[in-house]
Amino acid sequence: MLTFLATALLLAAKIEFVVPDANFSLREGLPAVQVLSLYQDSFGGLWAGTTAGLAQLGGPTIRVFGPELGLARSAVFAVSEEPSGAIVVGTSGGISRLVGDHFESVPLPPAAAQFAVRRFFRGRDGALWALAGERLLLRHFGGQWTAVGINDALAFEATDFVIDETGTVWLATRNHGLLRLTPVGTRFQKSGDFQAAPGAGVGIDHVVAWRDKIYFSSSLGVSVLPAAADGAVETLAFPRGATAGHRALAVTASGQVFVGTNAGVLTLESGTVVPVESRNERARSAAVTLLSDRESQLWVGTIESGLNLLLMGRGVRFLLADKESFRSIDVDKNGVHWISNGRRILSFRTDDQGRPVSTAEARFEGFDALTIYGIAEDPGGGLLFAMDAGVGLLPPASRAGGPLRVRQDPRFEILRDRLVTAVYRDKGDAVWAISPLGVYRVSKGATEAHSIPIPGGGNPWMGAMDAQGLLWVATRQGAMNVIDTVSERVTPVPLPSHRHVEFVAPAPDGGVVVTFENGASAFLFTSGSPSQTVTSVTLDGLSWLSVQSLQKMGETYLAAHEGDRLSQIRLNPTRIDRTILTSADLEDSDFRYLSLREGRAGQVWFALLNGIGLFDPPNAPPEPNRLRLVPDRLSFEIEPRPNILDLHAELSDPVAPRKARYRYRLVGQTDEWSLWSVDPHIPLANVPPGAYQLEVEAEDRYGRKSNPLSLDIVARAHPWESWPARLAALLLAASAAYTLYRRRVKAIEQDRLNLEAAVKAGRADLEIANHRLQELSLTDMLTGLRNRRYFSEVAEDEIGLLKRRFDERHSSGDPNRDAIFFLLDLDRFKTVNDLFGHAGGDAVLKETARRLQALIRKTDRLIRWGGEEFLVLSLDCQRSEAPEMAARMMAAISDLPFSVGPPDGVHITTSMGWAAYPLPIEGVEPLPEDVVRLADRGLYRAKRGGRNCAVGISPSAEEPLRGGARTGTVELLKDLGFSVVFTMVRGRTPAGGQDLATYRDSSSMRRPV
Repeated sequence: MLTFLATALLLAAKIEFVVPDANFSLREGLPAVQVLSLYQDSFGGLWAGTTAGLAQLGGPTIRVFGPELGLARSAVFAVSEEPSGAIVVGTSGGISRLVGDHFESVPLPPAAAQFAVRRFFRGRDGALWALAGERLLLRHFGGQWTAVGINDALAFEATDFVIDETGTVWLATRNHGLLRLTPVGTRFQKSGDFQAAPGAGVGIDHVVAWRDKIYFSSSLGVSVLPAAADGAVETLAFPRGATAGHRALAVTASGQVFVGTNAGVLTLESGTVVPVESRNERARSAAVTLLSDRESQLWVGTIESGLNLLLMGRGVRFLLADKESFRSIDVDKNGVHWISNGRRILSFRTDDQGRPVSTAEARFEGFDALTIYGIAEDPGGGLLFAMDAGVGLLPPASRAGGPLRVRQDPRFEILRDRLVTAVYRDKGDAVWAISPLGVYRVSKGATEAHSIPIPGGGNPWMGAMDAQGLLWVATRQGAMNVIDTVSERVTPVPLPSHRHVEFVAPAPDGGVVVTFENGASAFLFTSGSPSQTVTSVTLDGLSWLSVQSLQKMGETYLAAHEGDRLSQIRLNPTRIDRTILTSADLEDSDFRYLSLREGRAGQVWFALLNGIGLFDPPNAPPEPNRLRLVPDRLSFEIEPRPNILDLHAELSDPVAPRKARYRYRLVGQTDEWSLWSVDPHIPLANVPPGAYQLEVEAEDRYGRKSNPLSLDIVARAHPWESWPARLAALLLAASAAYTLYRRRVKAIEQDRLNLEAAVKAGRADLEIANHRLQELSLTDMLTGLRNRRYFSEVAEDEIGLLKRRFDERHSSGDPNRDAIFFLLDLDRFKTVNDLFGHAGGDAVLKETARRLQALIRKTDRLIRWGGEEFLVLSLDCQRSEAPEMAARMMAAISDLPFSVGPPDGVHITTSMGWAAYPLPIEGVEPLPEDVVRLADRGLYRAKRGGRNCAVGISPSAEEPLRGGARTGTVELLKDLGFSVVFTMVRGRTPAGGQDLATYRDSSSMRRPV
């Protein structure tokens, strides 16, 4: 008895389907919360008439039309289109037509001048009809509204009318039931067969036609009447408490009937009238008017909630259990569905239509949070669950029909209270569990799981077992490994460009699909065992969050990608066949958490972050709406430059108004398309004179291009930009040029005479100028020193003279009068520029030049060699004096601070290399450039020696230099062919103040970028 009661309690969970919904109200821009009428125009835009004006939905924002735009009466009872495409509305003041961006009153017959127009309807022939007041029918013919002449003595009080496929007019009245007017008749027919019930004199509220049936509503319910012949009326009663209200009707393209009442939206299902349930209970709002759009979405105009949208056109239904949302779903091999939400877990089977039956609630003992991450068949006939706190086991007996009690699997005791993200059963009946603690395997018949070591460590996070029985495991650290479930061999998988794995899912035909942290995806597979090379195919056809779930659908796959789309795709090669669902069809749900499961009869179950739904059937959406431009014209003529033309493209999408994208190009000016943008504005400015073709394309939320538009653009020219004006201007310019030419010839002759006189006087000036130019070419503009060109053109001649004197003295026994090349480089000069800018660097260079110029003799030459390098040519001196001269020059630079940076300035040191010329080596005759190269090598040694020092280079055959200098290592210069020794002289450490390195490391000041 107790078992029976427990089972009855478990079966008490009520599971039902609800549709996703959305709402448009004052916050979105609707002019009022009471919606009186709805209409979808030929371009797909939605028009909502409210008590405070008219609203147009479908673009990025809701456009509102009120009294300031010509609607003298704010309450809009009806909306439609004239055959010309102009929008017309019915108000208590008659009919108004939208002209441009404002409404104008439409002339009506005198008999209808004082009546409110509450209904429009378009017949199969395209003619527009209207109901004025309660007794007058109007028809739009020849551009005018005319009263329909009806010979009828009935004093009817009409509430609604419709025209069926045969052209018959059906009139709903409050006092005579349903009346009929045939296409060839002139009198409305009254019959007891058109009543909601035999002998019942109830008023008819609304009437609609669908194929060969007429549906009308009354206080008794919804009635169905065959339109082709006089048949019996079938009336379906409303549920208790749902009879009050306007009882508006709407029929979808598939024939599903909806009724709007004060208790919410009702629908006909299996011969009964039942309430429609929605995610946020918006279907329960009191409804005034209904509209089923081209996507079979149901729009509900309410009394006080604005405009509600029931997203049922894409075959999507959400699953609720006792009004509670669930977040994960899995299906075992017996067809049992398991859903969880962290608080409880339910199981159910489905019928052929996917409706849940045999509902039960399972008891999971020993688990803190009830969330299922995966299920697998146990070799013993039970069922395994990957849970928040371990691996659950449903015994075979409990699974077969006993109470559903799931306990911790004792074989995976090591994973108790641990997160388990997946559980699998391989072809050898071994069970695998993936947890951040590691990968564990239970062999067939074993009583305890053992760990499978992962190379390089890491915490396993996601796994997927492919059709070959290979287990692919991704770690939290982003690495990927593949495990041979037979040999337990683990092979690391090389990833493209060392990318971090964010998602992995099995591909139905083998291998896996992974998504990386940058949004790119790849298809990974092997030809056999994982010891073979893993092949990686980059899925370039899919973009950000490309693949989050895969489900086989015939020859294609159903895949969630790009974060907000569900598409049919193909692998090898990858391509998107078509997008069949977007996040806008699911209340803007986040597809990054979407997972797919196959149901019965081709249905697809999906789990999102905010619930579980059923997608049935996964068909393509209807064709995209037509694209139009506002103003709606085929050509434009714009003024001469400066000109501007601002067009507005409209691809109406009331469900997702901000998801459409646009691009355009002006052929004749450019062949390049603009970038895709959600901004519908097309600004053309400063268009040169000429004829152009403006081409516009749009893309809807499913990624499909709508019909392109092309229109002519003519930019007018200024009068002076025309060809006659240009020719006249050319002739005038030619005449003026000839006159100037004649005058110029005479002036040239006079100038020639004057020039001859001036040439003689100017030769002297030219010689002076040439001398100045030569001086400038040999002078550095910043420091005023000689430059490198001076060394090549002038200094080398002086050095050659010195060489001849050396030879003469050498022959007379006095060889020690030489030239010494000192090459200096300021230490850390880049830091000066970084800290104090180039102006500070220039100041340091000029001060360095001044200090060296004051130090050297008049016979010496100071040259700015380049950048922060200076070359000092000390002529006619002894090379033994070089260390002392180098020390003086280093001291002259480093002893006193430079006036940059802090108030006390900054000490800057220098590094130096020197070499003497000529080189008294037998058989060697280096040029002066070679000596500079020797000095540069000494400078390099000084830099490597810690800076603030000087290194001299001299042939090894010489005697050691005097002055306490120390000699370095002897080296062979391969390019000159002789050995040299290095002499180093250390500079003095600056006393007091800050040096450059200390100031750079301690100061927070930096030069602005």
